[in-house]
Amino acid sequence: MNLKLDPPQIPPLSPATRSRLRNNLMERTAPVSRSSHRWAAPTITAAAVAAVLAGTLVAVDQYGGSNQADPPAAGDTDIVDRDLGPATPQQIDAAIKACMIPHSRPLQTVWSRRVLGPDGPADTPGTILLVREPAPRPAGHPPLSFCLAPIPVATGHEEREIAKLPTAAQGILIIDRTTDLTRPAGRPGELPKSRPDRSNVGAEVGTSLIRVRPGIARLESRYVWKDGAGLWSEGAVADGFGFTQSVVDTGTAPRVEQREEFRAFDSSGNQVPLRY
Repeated sequence: MNLKLDPPQIPPLSPATRSRLRNNLMERTAPVSRSSHRWAAPTITAAAVAAVLAGTLVAVDQYGGSNQADPPAAGDTDIVDRDLGPATPQQIDAAIKACMIPHSRPLQTVWSRRVLGPDGPADTPGTILLVREPAPRPAGHPPLSFCLAPIPVATGHEEREIAKLPTAAQGILIIDRTTDLTRPAGRPGELPKSRPDRSNVGAEVGTSLIRVRPGIARLESRYVWKDGAGLWSEGAVADGFGFTQSVVDTGTAPRVEQREEFRAFDSSGNQVPLRY
């Protein structure tokens, strides 16, 4: 049997048929038009930006200095206002005694503020002071003293330390900062009643006295670490000075990984770039 067969005869295609098949082939294999991506790319970019703004990410500010946190979303309820207003003369006197500031003449109050305690309204408020001893002063008496009561903490400073103003790029200059570790109230193994969500380890409280450039109306701070961040705390700004106070549960983050983050806003609520 002969299995070798000739292929069947195919009639030649007409010019119209060849043209139709060629056009179909070209339409199937043609590259996608550029115009189809002109709306797709902005859509993808907007989605990415929206995802960043929805999270708690940190971006570098335009000056290339320190990390600058994203501004809070409208209606942010996770900001703790730690400012209780200026201290009264009685509270100032009590803080000076608690800090045991050496002085031979009455101290002049340069700046003062009452501060919410680490455990909130149920805690004992603190007092932040910057005071000056008029000249002449005995040897060993610094011109200025920073006081944080009731810890108590007192640090001496020279006039030049507070006379220097931050540049527009810096925004703030930290004059003094102290860190305090507090223990929870109650018996060992018992959570503080005012903050049942806190661990038994206690809290780390970072308090800063800051020189603030004109145009900044609000300061906030928090602790951040590799895998998380504490709540933002709002301090106060007045007369070229300000304070912030960051509070974090010491059972939450390793101290070696912690750093303090600051952000500032103008009177209209716009975030001000900082380099600190």
